[in-house]
Amino acid sequence: MLSVSKSVNLTGSSMTEDKVIGYFSANIDESGGVSCSETISDMELYAQNKSTYRADRTEFNNMVDAVLDKREGD
Repeated sequence: MLSVSKSVNLTGSSMTEDKVIGYFSANIDESGGVSCSETISDMELYAQNKSTYRADRTEFNNMVDAVLDKREGD
């Protein structure tokens, strides 16, 4: 028997100019369970651009929250 589940996957990159500081990922399953992760890919670049990375992380988390809020309204 086939079992199918639906999920929403969000991915993002924090960048400065053309260099990637790190990545964000979130998966929201059909029951509303959320799995989030972040990866800093360049620690030196991160150290030089913490405020940019943290602002991007906040923006990404706000996007995840918006998806969750919309799903709750369905």
